[in-house]
Amino acid sequence: MHSGWNAPALRSGMLLCVGLTLLTTAGGCISRKVVVRSTPRAELYIDGKPRGKTPFTGRLTWKKHTVHRLELQADNYESQSWQLDRKAARDADDPWEFEVTLAPLVRDFTVRIVSEPAGATVRAGGRTVGQTPLTVPIRLTRRSSYAPWSTVEIEVAADEYAPQRRVLTYNDLRGSRGPYELRFVLARVVDTVPVEIRSDPPGARVIVAGRQVATTPARVPLRFSRSSAERAWSTATVRVELENYLPRTCVVTYEQAKRGLAPIRLVEVRREVPVSIVSNIEGADVYVDGAKIGTTPLRHTFVFTRLNDSSPWSTFLIRVAKEGYRWRRAGGPVEPGDIAPYVHTLKLSDAMKGELSVPLEKIRYYRTKLRYYEHGPKGITLVEEVVLSAVRTSETEPKVKSVSRLTDFKPGQLMRTRIWVTPDEDLVYAVPFSHSEFKEKLSNLWLRRRSGGQTRLTDELTIDIDAAVSLDGRYCYFAANRIEPNTFNLWRVPMDLQGGFTKITDSPSAITDTWASVSPDGRRIVYQSMMRNGDGRWQIWTANADGTLPTQLRVGKHPAWSPDGTKIAYVAPGIGGIGLQIWVMGADGSNPTQLTQGPRTHDFPVWTPDGKHIVYAADESFDQAEGVYNMDIWIMDVHGINRTRLTVNGSYDTCPAVCPRGRHIYFISNRGARAEYDDNWQIWSIEYEVSWPNQTPAASNPGQR
Repeated sequence: MHSGWNAPALRSGMLLCVGLTLLTTAGGCISRKVVVRSTPRAELYIDGKPRGKTPFTGRLTWKKHTVHRLELQADNYESQSWQLDRKAARDADDPWEFEVTLAPLVRDFTVRIVSEPAGATVRAGGRTVGQTPLTVPIRLTRRSSYAPWSTVEIEVAADEYAPQRRVLTYNDLRGSRGPYELRFVLARVVDTVPVEIRSDPPGARVIVAGRQVATTPARVPLRFSRSSAERAWSTATVRVELENYLPRTCVVTYEQAKRGLAPIRLVEVRREVPVSIVSNIEGADVYVDGAKIGTTPLRHTFVFTRLNDSSPWSTFLIRVAKEGYRWRRAGGPVEPGDIAPYVHTLKLSDAMKGELSVPLEKIRYYRTKLRYYEHGPKGITLVEEVVLSAVRTSETEPKVKSVSRLTDFKPGQLMRTRIWVTPDEDLVYAVPFSHSEFKEKLSNLWLRRRSGGQTRLTDELTIDIDAAVSLDGRYCYFAANRIEPNTFNLWRVPMDLQGGFTKITDSPSAITDTWASVSPDGRRIVYQSMMRNGDGRWQIWTANADGTLPTQLRVGKHPAWSPDGTKIAYVAPGIGGIGLQIWVMGADGSNPTQLTQGPRTHDFPVWTPDGKHIVYAADESFDQAEGVYNMDIWIMDVHGINRTRLTVNGSYDTCPAVCPRGRHIYFISNRGARAEYDDNWQIWSIEYEVSWPNQTPAASNPGQR
């Protein structure tokens, strides 16, 4: 017997059969007994003619080219058809049996619908079928076994609740053994909530929807609504009015209303508060919103107001000032150089304390602007930064016997410049100036004579900087952009100005050669050089005094030749890249030794004439009062020990120079400022407690004569 047939197998015309004995009839015909059974019972058509309902039993005959077509049809089921040809008949059993299962196209189900709350109207498939709870029949259909089943939309709706819809599918219903239960929990969209309205103070009128409904405290019904369960609830507006207070309009949310209480605080719009203003330094001027009202101590009545419930109370700007004093901020760090008077925005909460205490202290520092040239791989720029200047000019270090101001530049006229002291104790330095044809600051070299008077060593429209004088006093070496605006070469000029300028360095790969130092015998120079379009690092080079035989030594800047000509002090990052440190190496670049330590900056080293000490500038010391590190002048021995801070004034002291004889150290300082950005940069000198032997020039270089 053949196994049951499925629809795909029938439509494809494939037949499964178990071969038995082939029966033949005379004349080459084949005859078979055919048995057809189906679930459910169906009408059988053979070759288009009805042959009755299944189960069916009959005999079919096949001639040479005969093909029989069988089809099963039943109401609400998909018809099935298949073909039987001669070859299949020859190989089939006798009887030839077929089991067929028809695919349903209609299914009936029962659905029970319940809701919270009950009594909601139910619509199924677009028509009203009753109210919950109820049981309704549901019929699903499809066009073929390959088509999807139809669906039915169930809608449940009730007054003051959002309707809900659910689409039932064949997969939802097919597994249910009894009525399929469909449960809805409806969400409310309209609700009236009683809310107790309280005001502080009580006795205020309560107004809802434009009419007075009660006096606080009162229980007031508020109505809320929303368009759907997914939407937010509407809000209710309650206005509370009370004489001498601003009316208050409150928006009550549904969530707040469900808590049952809406407290409302009414606000004052005017309050008078007397305040005493005192300071630790009496006689300070007191200003309120820019108008002076007296001097400390005083008592003043402030009237605070506000416009409405959403605006803050008015405030008053209090300023207390006394000449030579600043505001002492005890609650946090003070910005370095701060000289501001006491300024405070007086709020109502502050005034309610009854007293405003103002702390003042003497001004110790003013901000000033430090200007200097900064070289880079693409040229030179003028840099400006803010540093502090101490009001006082004196020094308290025991090793410093005196401090003297040597120049009288106008504010802002002097930049940070290298100072060089000649054997005659004259000073050579650069002074910046402006010219209408150049937007950049220009700079020329000047000679300040110990005996008095000044001489201009260079007078071109160029930037001439970083002068160094040979020990015999005959030549001044300096850096200048006399060929190209962004290229600096080393130049030489006779100190007596009897002769022209000589270009010493001219490397096409270098953008800047500067900071020359002449060997004691005058035959060699050491200088710093920066490569064009390089990484911005300085390299230290040596060369003959005429610029020939340049030799690169190592990375570093600000080189200084020792008095005996065997060593060079210079500046480079410390070991591990920590800080900017003072180093010493041999004149050939050998045996580099780091002398200073720590993360701070150590710069501008110069030797004392006896070769036993190095004077330099460093920002090691920390000013606790101002919260900054000060740049000061220091001295140490050539081994980096016995370091002594010579200037402790607290101002910005830099670029030291040492007198070849005697005991004076010269430097640039901004000390003695009298106002903000006074920019009082001058050249100062201190007298050290120990003098050093004279440094005498060695045999001069014949090539220089």
